[in-house]
Amino acid sequence: MQAFLEGVSNVKKMLLLAIIVLIALSILSQVALAGGGIDGGIAYRAYKYTLDHDVDKISVINTDGTNKTSLIQAEYTNGLSWDPSGTKIQFAYEDSDNKSFSIVKNINGETEWKKDAWISDSSWINADAIIYGGFSGLWKINLSTGEEKQILTPGGYVKDHNPIYSPDQRNLAFVHHEWGSDFTISVINNITDSETPYQGENRYGSYFNPRLTTIMSGDSNFNENMMLQYTPEGNLFFGTDESNGKLWFVNNPTENFTIQQYTDTNGINEFRLSHDGTMIAYATNEGLVLLKLDGSTKKLWSGHIESNLSWAPDDKAICFSTSDDKIIIVDLAGKAYKVTTEIDATISQVEWSPKQTSYLLTPEIKPMPQLDPPPIKAPDPDKKTPENPTFIDMSNSHWAYAYIIGLYKKGVVSGYPDGSFRPEHYVTRAEIAKMIVLALEDQESNSFSSFSDVMPFHWANGYVVRGQELGFINGYPDNTFKPDYAVTRAEVVKMCVSAKKIELSGNGITFPDVPDTYWAYTYIVTSKNMGVVSGYPDGRFLPNNFVTRAEVAKILYEMNNG
Repeated sequence: MQAFLEGVSNVKKMLLLAIIVLIALSILSQVALAGGGIDGGIAYRAYKYTLDHDVDKISVINTDGTNKTSLIQAEYTNGLSWDPSGTKIQFAYEDSDNKSFSIVKNINGETEWKKDAWISDSSWINADAIIYGGFSGLWKINLSTGEEKQILTPGGYVKDHNPIYSPDQRNLAFVHHEWGSDFTISVINNITDSETPYQGENRYGSYFNPRLTTIMSGDSNFNENMMLQYTPEGNLFFGTDESNGKLWFVNNPTENFTIQQYTDTNGINEFRLSHDGTMIAYATNEGLVLLKLDGSTKKLWSGHIESNLSWAPDDKAICFSTSDDKIIIVDLAGKAYKVTTEIDATISQVEWSPKQTSYLLTPEIKPMPQLDPPPIKAPDPDKKTPENPTFIDMSNSHWAYAYIIGLYKKGVVSGYPDGSFRPEHYVTRAEIAKMIVLALEDQESNSFSSFSDVMPFHWANGYVVRGQELGFINGYPDNTFKPDYAVTRAEVVKMCVSAKKIELSGNGITFPDVPDTYWAYTYIVTSKNMGVVSGYPDGRFLPNNFVTRAEVAKILYEMNNG
């Protein structure tokens, strides 16, 4: 009996131990799932100089600063780039025996391809192929099969930087430059795999190639951070002059190309074109600037930027490293987030994975205010404002003159550079958004609109966003705002009543052309009861007519003073 009881006791112990093991495994499994591992966030390269030897590290970190994975530690590294899927990274490194290698690792640090050669100036064609340049010209390599094909053979000591295919993969742009300072930017058009390599003629980079077009050549230094970048349409951006930073735009980079300096801003250290080709982020010694297609700029960050910029996959944020060795994410509203704390090394390159990753983090750095240009505000009361400003196209006998002057003194409306007011001109939806925001003594938002047709570079973007925040702008069911459409009388009344948070009333005498089934009926009745609108002499309101500048002045003035 005693032996039986001891046996039962041992069984219980074994069962209890098994249960504990299962629970532990379950917890570890859940922790692993919760931790998530690396999601393909940001890859970065950091270096540190010591008395004994130099140390370079390449790592990957999630955008929230978690789960950092080290890919390699070596004497020297270079050429960090993601594959299009955002799961593999290619770079070159040199070990302690001064042997050079090129390698592809996945985001967990596992080696997927390795070559006993230095391939640093490269770009991905697809998930299995890269194109690279070096002293021996331009090559294409298939990582799955190991097959290599030479595209161009230079003569002499020519180094090829940043070779990139056009979006349709028919044209190839690259930079070749001499030891010293000479550089040439070229494009090979209509490349096919069946062709033999284009042969070099001499050490200065002249090539036997009828389809090779020289875009620019010169004796100034080519800044590798100002790399060639194709737009989705197949045009080119690039930067030159390391000390004086200029951006250039190449339209139709074939033998019939045209080229122009894209910005007058000097001192640009590096730039990156957004994936959709609509914005450029560039760094100067003072900070990070967003350049929009209309030529306007917005400062997103103040301070020195250490490494090259990299856009989020959805073009809504940019990452970079700072001089105090932090990786920072800045969104397009100027809100900044810290990904890494200070590390004992200098970060020299950051690359955001093409894989979509979250960066909705808790801000640790105060957002930059809108500095360039400043928000439009009402005139300074201490400044002398003409009591009776004159406009060349209207006199003080005009029926809306008093309303216009009243709003003019508050900075809500203004005239045109030629001295006119144009009272009978129609008002657009973008213009009414701005007028209402200013009439509320408010100012534009620093955020970007969610409407598909109000791009970040639209002049009224900030006012449209503020109108959304204040609740008087909703847009259309297809997520458009139609900013350049003329606004109707009914739309203006609804916006004004909504902006002022006025309680709606459905009772009262209305207009014969505004039945109670009309979508803006209660807004029109409410504004009529307040005395804001009175209709036309024949009794109609004409809700679908476009509103004029003079009519808007009356509505806004009455609404503010009613």
